[in-house]
Amino acid sequence: MKAEEPESSFQKAGEFFLKKDLKAAASEIRKGAGFLKKNVKEASKDGKKTLTASFDQQAGLCSIEI
Repeated sequence: MKAEEPESSFQKAGEFFLKKDLKAAASEIRKGAGFLKKNVKEASKDGKKTLTASFDQQAGLCSIEI
């Protein structure tokens, strides 16, 4: 995955949301959240807290099965 991929996924999610394509928006949020979840393992202690909080926030925006 590229470093800008989560940002790109969340931007696409916003565009799909504005177009009322909620399935596509949720899919893009899942992609970005998956990247956050994957990178929690490699982060420092403080980084893990931040990434986990971001993942939890994204999980609240759509149905994400963990």
